[in-house]
Amino acid sequence: MEKPLFSIIIPTLNEEKFLPKLLDSLIAQSDKDFEVIVVDGASVDKTEEVAQSYSKRVPNLSIVRAGKAGVSYQKNLGAARAVGEWVAFVDADVIFYSYCIERMRSFVADGNCQFFTPWFSPDASITSDVAVSLVTLGVYEGALMVKKPLAAGVVGVKKELFNTVGGFDETRTFGEDYDLTQKLGNIGIPLSIIRETLYIHSLRRYREQGKMRFLQMYAKGILRVLITGHSPKHINGYELGGQIYRKKKRPTRSVLRVFQKGYKKLLKEIF
Repeated sequence: MEKPLFSIIIPTLNEEKFLPKLLDSLIAQSDKDFEVIVVDGASVDKTEEVAQSYSKRVPNLSIVRAGKAGVSYQKNLGAARAVGEWVAFVDADVIFYSYCIERMRSFVADGNCQFFTPWFSPDASITSDVAVSLVTLGVYEGALMVKKPLAAGVVGVKKELFNTVGGFDETRTFGEDYDLTQKLGNIGIPLSIIRETLYIHSLRRYREQGKMRFLQMYAKGILRVLITGHSPKHINGYELGGQIYRKKKRPTRSVLRVFQKGYKKLLKEIF
């Protein structure tokens, strides 16, 4: 195989539902100069079978059995197998726009960028989803301004630099992207933000876990980064893998709904 520019590394754990959408979007790329490495963390669903079914359709697809789940471990394992000049780490529930690889190539072509993350759009046009996405991008931009950069979602770095800093911290279950950002910053490699919307980011965790719980969980991590310069290694309630989105949903009561119900009851008692 001729050496590709990008190695797209996808860690998976029980992602049979979402992985096809990402792989379909890779098939549709206008620029085919990439390989794809799916690193499965011992899924108990049909994730591996789904990945295998794309072996003849996705350019240069490899499937690696990690043997155990661990997002940092799986990413490092994929990077060790990669042959591209760049390694790009992609969550399994991401969908690339058809021009994503082409625009990434254009962005890194001048040689000034060595580490990047692009803008994204949410997977639904619901007002709250759009607002969360805009706030998230605003936080990334603000963190960059105060020299405490954050990167997540899709992250690309030159492979030689990734190896130089020792890759991801495998003791982490949360914040591994930020930790990598910090390690690269320590050797003088800044984060570049591609200010173009290149992929669709899933807010499934936001919907499944509830808006307030989701925001509180991530706010703790972001505030710790901004105040101390370090991200937490673990966050209670943060579970990896697509299986959590197939659990039976517990009924939730929004603050607004409780307020409306109580207000109507009060009016009825008064009048």
